[in-house]
Amino acid sequence: MAVVIPMMLLVLFGYALKLDVENVPMAVWDQSESQISREFVSRFEGSRYFSLHGYVRNYREIERAIDSGDAFVASLSQRTLRVLSSQVAQPRFN
Repeated sequence: MAVVIPMMLLVLFGYALKLDVENVPMAVWDQSESQISREFVSRFEGSRYFSLHGYVRNYREIERAIDSGDAFVASLSQRTLRVLSSQVAQPRFN
C-alpha cells in the first residue's frame, strides 16, 4: 500500500492532469488604433493560449465581458503604447 498510492499519484499527475492554459477568451479595447497596437494584438491572435473574443469600444463593454465570463481583457491605452513605441524605437544594448 505504501508503494501503490505514490505510484498511482505519479501516473495521475504525470499523464491524466493537464495544467496547460489554452484558448483563453480575450477582449481588446484598442484606444489608439495604431500600427503598433494592431501588431501587439496580432501576437495574441497568433498564440494558442488566447482566442480573440472581440473588440470593445468602452470600459462598460469590458465590464460586461468580464461579468458575463465571455472574456479576459487586454486594454491598450495610448500611454502604454507610447512607452512600447519608445522602447521599440530606441533599443538598449548592455
